[in-house]
Amino acid sequence: MANKTVITAVVNKAHVEQGDDIYPTMLDLFLESFWVGDDTRSLLDHLLIVAVDETAYDRCKFRRLHCYRLTSDGVDFTGEKLYMSDDFIKMMWRRTLFLSDVLKRGYNFIFTDADVMWLRNLFPRLSKNESEDLQISTDVFKGNPWSERNCINTGFYYIQSNSKTISLFELWHGMKNNSAGMKEQDVLASLMKKGVFRELGLRVTFLDTLYFSGFCRDSRDISAVTTVHANCCRSITAKVADLMAVLRDWKTYKGSSMAGKAKHAANETFRWSKHIACFKSWGVPNKTLVSAKFIKCVTVGDGAVGKTCLLISYTSNTFPIDYVPTVFDNFSANVTVDGQPVNLGLWDTAGQEDYNRLRPLSYRGADVFLLAFSLISRPSFENISKKWVPEIRHYAPSVPIVLVGTKLDLREDKQFQMDYPVACTISTEQGEELQKQIGAVAYVECSSKTQQNVKACL
Repeated sequence: MANKTVITAVVNKAHVEQGDDIYPTMLDLFLESFWVGDDTRSLLDHLLIVAVDETAYDRCKFRRLHCYRLTSDGVDFTGEKLYMSDDFIKMMWRRTLFLSDVLKRGYNFIFTDADVMWLRNLFPRLSKNESEDLQISTDVFKGNPWSERNCINTGFYYIQSNSKTISLFELWHGMKNNSAGMKEQDVLASLMKKGVFRELGLRVTFLDTLYFSGFCRDSRDISAVTTVHANCCRSITAKVADLMAVLRDWKTYKGSSMAGKAKHAANETFRWSKHIACFKSWGVPNKTLVSAKFIKCVTVGDGAVGKTCLLISYTSNTFPIDYVPTVFDNFSANVTVDGQPVNLGLWDTAGQEDYNRLRPLSYRGADVFLLAFSLISRPSFENISKKWVPEIRHYAPSVPIVLVGTKLDLREDKQFQMDYPVACTISTEQGEELQKQIGAVAYVECSSKTQQNVKACL
């Protein structure tokens, strides 16, 4: 483009070959969206496909696209990298390093995941103000395009090349080795919460899901939507199935409009197909990835009680310093029970009310719930019986519950007591009484920071 702007997407073998000759692939759908979208075909001339393995590169060249082979010494990025697996996190960091180099070469770019369908030319929806350094998509839009309370998604963004954005990427990638258990998106969100955007003088806009839609929150207005992202979905197979439905819905809408049906009427009656495959992807483990018995454990509780810290502490033996609000995250651990290998799938959920509709997606197929409250927060303790037990029993009436009291180190901390003299802590006796009231199979008090009793929770 005239202002040195390029569109770039990163793919591997799993994006170009589904296995067992299953078609279409993710790349097929991605390219198809440019074909069926409004005023999007010409944008393919500015698309750079970055292939992280030879198969993806060969398929890209066969389609006569602009292709770049990205090499990574000692790392195999060929197969599907399941959400939040170690290889998934490594691939996201390698992607970040590559994009940092693009900025340093003076190119502005739109980064797009291959699971983003381009239904309309999005440039009219993006700010043309060159002082806008970064325009980034959101999983859940809070209503204010400049509020850092928005939950960012690094699967789609538009960024200008300048000294400020280059500094951001250098700082961002520099955190790679100090962020165990966190994907690169979480690290960027953490930097934002710490005020780094403001310190660098960055002007950042958060994109409205009304126009930049996703599976976390569907756009309500088909006449306005420009892109649809298969976020809040765990596997490529599920994404392909539900994105096929997205393109089918789009073609039906366009067909009704072209047939003379009033656009406002078509918009009134339009409904996106339900994302059934993605819904199921959170509850059904990929049997081909594990030979051991699989147990799904879902953590539930108020926001900021320490659910994410508990899982990171358990899986990586480290304590994350920064708080990053969770939408959905997934961790895993291999353990031995009675001499038999067990793959423990750990689902992290968001406790805030904004996610009441999304959270139950992770409950499907749960074998056990970790129901957490903070030992230094009376409201989180009271919400166990008021909110969380009714919700769990509605969606999973027979699944056992382990009640967990977090932040044990702070309950007895004298400095904390001095700083917060009116804090109402929860005693062990009160926790045990609540366990009896809700019928939990166990009650554990733990500290993710000191790792006291963390292993006992699981």
